[in-house]
Amino acid sequence: MKKIFFILVLVTIVCVVFGQDNNLTRDIRPNMSLRKAEPYTIGFFNGLSFPQGELNIFLKDGFNSGILIHKRFGKKLSIGLSANYSQYNHKQRIGLDQTPSRHELSTTSFDIGPQYNLNLGRFSLEFYGRSGLSIVNSPQSFMMYPETDIMITSLEAYKSTALMTRLGANMTANIAQGLNLYFSSEYLTSINSDMNYQTRDLSEAISADGILDLDAANKLPLQNENLSLSMFNVNFGVRISFGGSRKQKINPLYKDNPISDIDLEYETGPVESRDWSESDIQNRSNKLFVNAQDTNKAVRVHHSSVMVPAADMSIKLVDSKANSSDEDSFVTFPREKLKLKSKAQIAKERRKKKRKARRAKRLERLNASR
Repeated sequence: MKKIFFILVLVTIVCVVFGQDNNLTRDIRPNMSLRKAEPYTIGFFNGLSFPQGELNIFLKDGFNSGILIHKRFGKKLSIGLSANYSQYNHKQRIGLDQTPSRHELSTTSFDIGPQYNLNLGRFSLEFYGRSGLSIVNSPQSFMMYPETDIMITSLEAYKSTALMTRLGANMTANIAQGLNLYFSSEYLTSINSDMNYQTRDLSEAISADGILDLDAANKLPLQNENLSLSMFNVNFGVRISFGGSRKQKINPLYKDNPISDIDLEYETGPVESRDWSESDIQNRSNKLFVNAQDTNKAVRVHHSSVMVPAADMSIKLVDSKANSSDEDSFVTFPREKLKLKSKAQIAKERRKKKRKARRAKRLERLNASR
């Protein structure tokens, strides 16, 4: 168990570190399109199952496999429905029936429950809890004292439907669009149904020399006990997402939203010629050249979030035949202002402007008081 716990902690640390790095890289790419997550996922998994508590006395480690379906209701919340099958071999099979048809305990369970998703870029952590019914089937099994016919414990035959609950966590890695690999660990236990067994304490029949008195041991009574079905599972699986739109969602930060932080600077000097007849849009040496066919119409630069104002906003329209010496009269935009900005950068600039405004107000009040 210590090795399993160490592996879980190590995998968690690696996923968190890589996920935070990927999330930071994504944040500095503001023009990246946002793709809506698919609402449905189906997963297939296999793994190991370890009996817990007193159940470990009778059973060896087994395997667990199943199928899981999820329905998303938001970025962080989803509902999961799973079907699981587990099987465990008995450690010793000595009983009244020397040739039983089955020598293993098996469980088939169906459960449903919520799941909380924590996105870390390419990786994600998922915490879930599910409850449901489990069909348990186990033959009768005896355990004898070594090299004797004295029974130590007797596990009664068990076939019942028990109410089970499970708590666990998934660590998921996205390897392609709609395809994920994941690692999960979970603990499950029965709630309303226990298994009955009988046990005999042989300490009173063992002498000081460590020799077992067979006659005294056979006379010792059997005590009735019960145990709950508790297991710890470690699974690996693949998950497929489907049902979502394949269209990319445009970031609303750049959809129909002009760059408000750009202060347009217009040349107020004289222009040699305003008699022009054709439109032309050019980008040359970090300068935006805007020409139009009609001075009464506004011009829009396609595939850009920069809107050129209408002619009634005192923009000096430039002759398309102007000389290179007239380039200073064109509308100019610094290169850094034409770059798309992330939400963090825009928020930082807004805070900076607010601080400047507060300083200006304080200075005005000080000057007024003097």
